[in-house]
Amino acid sequence: MRKLVLKMSASVDGFVAGPNGEIDWLLRTMDQSGLGWIENTLWRAGVHSMGSKTFHDMAAYWPT
Repeated sequence: MRKLVLKMSASVDGFVAGPNGEIDWLLRTMDQSGLGWIENTLWRAGVHSMGSKTFHDMAAYWPT
């Protein structure tokens, strides 16, 4: 059986997204070690699933 890892970004006060679903705060506030952890975690994943809004937001970032 594989391990399930949930990776969700939230601020200390529980903020996840703005009223219109905007997540622009996320990458603007993350340092290199945080970005590195996310990248390493995602590369080790056997499956990476996300919601449709996140997928469309990230499609421009990951064009291939």
